[in-house]
Amino acid sequence: MIATTENTTQAASTTTSASQLSDIIQQVPQVLGHMSHTSRRALLSTSRQFRSQMHQTATSIKVQSVDDISLLVSQQRSHMKVVQMRGRGLRDLDARSLTELAMADWPSLQSLCLMNCAIEIFADQSAELSPLLLAKWPLLEAVDFSNSYLGLASWKVLTEAHWPRLRWLNLCGNEADAAKLQCLVTGSWAKLEELGLAHNNIDEECMETLSKGNWPQLKKLNLHCCVQQAGAMAYLTLGSWPCLESLDLSKSYNIPVQGLIVLTEAHWPLLKHLDLKVTAGNLSVLPYLAEAWPKLQTLHLGNRSVNAKSMDHLVMCEWLHLRELCLSISKLDATAIQRLSLGNWPNLNYLDLESNSLSACDIEVLVKGKWPKLQSLQLSENHLDAAAMVHLANGSWPLLRRLGLASNRLTVKALQYLMKGAWVELETLDLSDNMIHREWGGRGDRGTGLTGSCCDAAIAVLRGDSNVILKEGRNWLSPAEYLGYGLWPKMRSLNLSTFRV
Repeated sequence: MIATTENTTQAASTTTSASQLSDIIQQVPQVLGHMSHTSRRALLSTSRQFRSQMHQTATSIKVQSVDDISLLVSQQRSHMKVVQMRGRGLRDLDARSLTELAMADWPSLQSLCLMNCAIEIFADQSAELSPLLLAKWPLLEAVDFSNSYLGLASWKVLTEAHWPRLRWLNLCGNEADAAKLQCLVTGSWAKLEELGLAHNNIDEECMETLSKGNWPQLKKLNLHCCVQQAGAMAYLTLGSWPCLESLDLSKSYNIPVQGLIVLTEAHWPLLKHLDLKVTAGNLSVLPYLAEAWPKLQTLHLGNRSVNAKSMDHLVMCEWLHLRELCLSISKLDATAIQRLSLGNWPNLNYLDLESNSLSACDIEVLVKGKWPKLQSLQLSENHLDAAAMVHLANGSWPLLRRLGLASNRLTVKALQYLMKGAWVELETLDLSDNMIHREWGGRGDRGTGLTGSCCDAAIAVLRGDSNVILKEGRNWLSPAEYLGYGLWPKMRSLNLSTFRV
C-alpha cells in the first residue's frame, strides 16, 4: 500500500468541505447511471489525467511493501522530496529491491527512511546497500537506517555514497563496533548536523574512533543507552564539535561520578540540551555541569534518577537560562518536591513530573514555588484526586498553555475544582484515562471513550460551546475555538478518551 501526500490548499472550513465531499460521493452511482457511454469515457480519461498529475506533483510518499517499490519507481515523480519505507512488508528488503529503488529519478529527494527494514539480517553481511551508490539524489539531506541490522560492508557503502548535503543520519540499533565507526568517521559529510547512534554498545575503543569524526557543523548527538564505561567519557570529550547543542547520554547507568565530571572538559560552548538519566547518586555532578555550561536550556534527569537527596544538587545550581526540566519517573517524595519548589527557575517554561506517585500534599507544596514563565506542566500517571485539584487550581501560572493530567484518579468533582484555575492562556488539557467517563456513563471500551450524552455532560461541566467536533474513538474535542467559554477562552484541545493517546 502506498500512501501519498499532496500539496493542497487548505479549505476555509474543514467540516463544511468534508460534508460536501461526502454528499458528492454518495451521489456518484446515481450520476454515473444517467451518463452516456461517451460521457463516462471522457470522465475516465479526465480521471487518469488527474491521477497522472497527482503522481507528478506528489512530494511525500510512504511505502509499506516491497511489492510497491517497482510501481513507485516506474511512475514519474520529479517533485518527490520525502520517501518513507517502513512496515512489516519491508522485512525482506533485498538487493534487487534496493537496486530498483536506486534507479528512481528523484532529483529533488531530500529525505529517505529505511527504518526497521532488516536489510542484512539474512544476508550474511553482504554489501546489500551497494546499489544505493548508483542513486542520483544530489539534494538528499536526511537518511534513516535505524534498526536495519547493517553489517560492516554496508557501513562502508554509506561512507562512499555521494550525499554532499547530508545533515541528518540515524544509525540507531545497528550493533556498531569500532570497525563500523571507523567507516563512519571517514565519510565526507561536512554539513552533518544530527547523528543518531542510540542503542549501540559504545565502549572505549568505539568512542575513541567516534571522537575523530570531522563534523564541524554537528549540533545533535544521540548516544542514548550506549555508554557504560567511564573511559569512554574521556574519549567523548575529545570530539571537536564546536557547534554541538544537544547531547543525549541517557541510561548511562554504570558511569561513576568522576567519569561524568570528565565530561565537562569538552569544548562545546554552545551546548544547550543535555539528557542525563543516570543513577541518583551520580547527580552530584550537576554543579560541575552548571558551571561548564551556564546557558543550558534543557535538562532531562528522569527515569528513577532524582530523589530528595540528589534534589539538593539540582536546586543549588544557578539555572538562569533553563527552559525545560524533565523529572519523570524519579521517585519524587514530598521532601524532594519541597526542595524543587524552593529552587530559582526564572525562565522555566516546561516541567515534567510524570509518573512520580504524586498526591494532593505534593501538589500543595508544588504550587507554592515560583514558576513565572511556566507554559507546560505534565502531571500524568500520578495519584492525583479531587483534593489535589483544589491545590492545583491555586497555581499562579498566568502563561500556562498545556496541562497533562492523564491516568490519574480524577472524577467529575475533581474537574469542577480544576475549573477554578485562573489560566486564561490554557489551550490543551489532557484528562484521558481517568475516572470521569465512569461517572458520565461512558461505555469504557478501549478507544470509545465518552459518547453521546456523556460528551454533552463534559461540555456542560466545562461551560463550553457544544458546537464541537468529536473524533470517534479517541475523543478529542476540537478545534472548538471557545471550548471552555468564559473560563479558558483559548482552549483548543480537550482529551477525554478512556485511554492515553
